[in-house]
Amino acid sequence: MWNSRYHGTESDIATATTQEDEPEGKPSDVSATPKSSRSIEVTWKLPHWAKFNGPSTGFRITYTDARRIKKTKLVRNVRKAFLSDLKKWMRYSITVSMWNSKYYGTESNIATATTKEDEPEGKPSDVSATPKSSTSIEVTWKLPHWAKFNGPSTGFRITYTDARRIKKTKLVRNVRKAFLSDLKKWMRYSITVSMWNSKYYGTESNIATATTKEDEPEGKPSDVSATPKSSRSIEVAWKLSRWAKFNGPSTGFRITYTDARRIKKTKLVRNVRKTLLTNLNKWMTYSITVSMWNSRYYGTESNIATATTKEDVPEGRPSGVSATPKSSTSIEVTWKLSLIAFYYVIKLVPDIAPQGIEVTEQNKTTFIIAWQPLPRNKANGNIIKYKVVWALRHIGRAKRMAVGDTFTGTTKGTQFVLNGLRLCAKYEVRVAAATKIGLGPNATQDLTTSRPGEPHHLRPLTIRRAFIILIWEKPKGIKEDETNYTVHFKGSKPYWSEYRPPLKTKTQAGRQTTLKIDNLQPGTHYEFWVTALTVCGESNRSLTVTVETQVDKPHIAQQVTPLILKDSSNVTLWTFKPHNGPISSYHVIVVSGRNKSMTEIPENLSDYKKASSNNELFYITAELKPDQIKTAGMFVIGDNRMYGIYKNVPLVKGQAYTVAERAITKYNGETYASDPVHIATIELTAESTNHAEQSKSTPPSSVIIGVVVSLLVLVVILSLLGFKYKRSRIARNDCSDISLDDIVNDPDGSSSKSSRKNPKTYVDVDVGVSGYVGNAYIFNLK
Repeated sequence: MWNSRYHGTESDIATATTQEDEPEGKPSDVSATPKSSRSIEVTWKLPHWAKFNGPSTGFRITYTDARRIKKTKLVRNVRKAFLSDLKKWMRYSITVSMWNSKYYGTESNIATATTKEDEPEGKPSDVSATPKSSTSIEVTWKLPHWAKFNGPSTGFRITYTDARRIKKTKLVRNVRKAFLSDLKKWMRYSITVSMWNSKYYGTESNIATATTKEDEPEGKPSDVSATPKSSRSIEVAWKLSRWAKFNGPSTGFRITYTDARRIKKTKLVRNVRKTLLTNLNKWMTYSITVSMWNSRYYGTESNIATATTKEDVPEGRPSGVSATPKSSTSIEVTWKLSLIAFYYVIKLVPDIAPQGIEVTEQNKTTFIIAWQPLPRNKANGNIIKYKVVWALRHIGRAKRMAVGDTFTGTTKGTQFVLNGLRLCAKYEVRVAAATKIGLGPNATQDLTTSRPGEPHHLRPLTIRRAFIILIWEKPKGIKEDETNYTVHFKGSKPYWSEYRPPLKTKTQAGRQTTLKIDNLQPGTHYEFWVTALTVCGESNRSLTVTVETQVDKPHIAQQVTPLILKDSSNVTLWTFKPHNGPISSYHVIVVSGRNKSMTEIPENLSDYKKASSNNELFYITAELKPDQIKTAGMFVIGDNRMYGIYKNVPLVKGQAYTVAERAITKYNGETYASDPVHIATIELTAESTNHAEQSKSTPPSSVIIGVVVSLLVLVVILSLLGFKYKRSRIARNDCSDISLDDIVNDPDGSSSKSSRKNPKTYVDVDVGVSGYVGNAYIFNLK
């Protein structure tokens, strides 16, 4: 209590709390950091002036993925939270807001984060493999709708293993078909397809198998020998190189034998190394060759082996025997014998050196060098031996030609073993064939011992339109600073057969095992392999990796000069070369106005109807497929026909138009449009424009004339009615009749003066409507 001077004693204390309300303020400095492929850490701060305005306070984290699926998580008064059970490789938009037991506060600014990449989920299905030739197989597959790549730079890895368990891989982009090339002839392959991203490979699909088509056998029998067994038979024996291949089913050998009379016969046998030729001519020399065969092809014939069947009882007898006594103690006997033909063979040294030299490493100091036998028409006789000479040329980085570093050997076969070679050395090997006359020319082959192993795990790190970054692992057991790497690559475009670029290389100096390959063509399949080069020589090539560069918008290579057309709509359409990707279609674009700039044309265009409703100057008048346009084809603008989903509407007379053309590429669900190319300007004269303008102006004029005429008719009718009414009143007031003589007309039709002076003289006017012409009424006054 209080009065004017004092305050009284205070009462007991009563307490109360204001009702809760929405929190004031919002979290700041929100950050989101991915911790794994399924979790993100979210942190934030809170201004010192922020208030929760209620009990049971905390924070609400709202996170929305790229598919707009929203979820929330409530936490107490902390400044950090973990979001778990997230989707792999998914971008999330995250906000944080304050909350109490009744209200949620204002959300913070958005923070974004993408969960880390992980192994792809799912695997390709319906994998099929179809042989296309003896060295290629087409592989196709499907992908379940629920499969996920879970990372960037996605694609598929085709793993193909031949019957000898040699495994290779090929990487492709997001396609559903790939060609495996450079395969072994008539070889069975086991093929699987798996998903991949920039870091992981997914689960491999079920195995699909295919066998490349049969082809001509590779190689030919060697060491062919022919041994006569009787006067009617010869035994033929041969060997087969380990690298020879039949390349087909139903394999065997064909023995071709020709006698001295050049009568040729053949005999087919299965996979044996010896056969007996029977029913031969007695005491006859045969030239014999052996070749491989399969169900479809015959291989190259071996070197010629010759043999003569054994002698036998002579056939035939002398004829014309006569005996003439010469003396008492002698008689001369004469007879005749069938003609005997003699064949002469002129022998020379071989014309050519041995071909197809191959070097196979047995160990670091032992190598096998093999070659193909000389063709019969180049050998100039029987090859009695091959001479092999190998000379040391380099050791490491030093060059030397020392006495005693040249070695020689001979063999009757088509291979030779070189052993005891020095480590990290380069040898020059020469091989020459010899007949009885002498040696033929030398074939030269370089050989390097201790060659480095091939780099492995070659893969793309970054793929763009015009460059690819490759990464690989170095060969085992070598020093990086002593190694250079060479990347070999060649491109192809399955949709453009004319594209055949040459094989290119790019070198990377030691230490680094990554290399950026630039100046590439967009939308191109590139095959890459890498070799290592040390002081001991160059390694074998790594496994080949196939990568497709990203597609870019088309562009026209040639310069196009626009046509200036007067009262003509025939324009020339041009084709675009598919440099940056396959050309799917062409758009013909019409722009209202003369010589409009191509930069004014937007990328998103519509048809004429929609463009007119939006008052747009640009529209697509036709869409044409590539096969509808040749190198330079004519097209009529405004023929009122449908081209694709666009109607080629007629042009308006008296107007000017700019005509442009662009190419469209649709690839892997994406659409790329080229820059428009100005191809023509069309000007149409206004022959029928005036008539059209009059027609447009007629309806307002006709309305005005009709209204005026109607008013005049109404006025005349009312005047006549008034006139008759007044006349009838005067007639009632004046009972005298009016004589017809009072109305006098002059011969020319005009009234006389007397009639004008007579106040009782009247003239009846008869008004009639005679007709309607156009938008005007014709009145006749009588």
